[in-house]
Amino acid sequence: QQLGANHFDGDHHTSLIKELSASEFSYIPKSEKFTTENLEKAMSFEEKALREEHETSMDGFVGATTSNVHGVSFPLSEEDSKKFSLLTDGKVEYLEFKLADEKLVASKSKDKVSVDELAGELPEKEPRYVFFTYNHTHEGKDLSYLFFIYYCPTSSKVKQRMIYSSGKASVIEYASKAKV
Repeated sequence: QQLGANHFDGDHHTSLIKELSASEFSYIPKSEKFTTENLEKAMSFEEKALREEHETSMDGFVGATTSNVHGVSFPLSEEDSKKFSLLTDGKVEYLEFKLADEKLVASKSKDKVSVDELAGELPEKEPRYVFFTYNHTHEGKDLSYLFFIYYCPTSSKVKQRMIYSSGKASVIEYASKAKV
């Protein structure tokens, strides 16, 4: 089994802690997520302006895609690799990784974390990779969705943002090997 975009129930990319709140964190099934109507609803005025600017500047552009861009693989200790099982066994809802001394390290785990508490778990000025199980009840049904959150605040150092961006693929690969 290969881990990829189809493996997760959803994803949430954010650079602002305030975006990790119950009011901002809504689940839209992938089949509905990328409709023009839903994208328009989710975009701020600034995002719409940037999209329009980008579309205008890219008219007629034919260039390379990012599909062949590979990241940097950071080593993960056997001990930290085993922490994925806490997530798959349902013992934790929150599993956070950081890069330290050119290694991927499981820096924090919590057995229960609500969406409202999620933002409080993350540092203000440092990127993180987070696996978050969103357990909730909707219309009388208990639901559970696994999210991979790549958190990279704009207040972090440029070097950190570049390193974390290039290491994202290796984190997903480790999770895949652990059958997350």
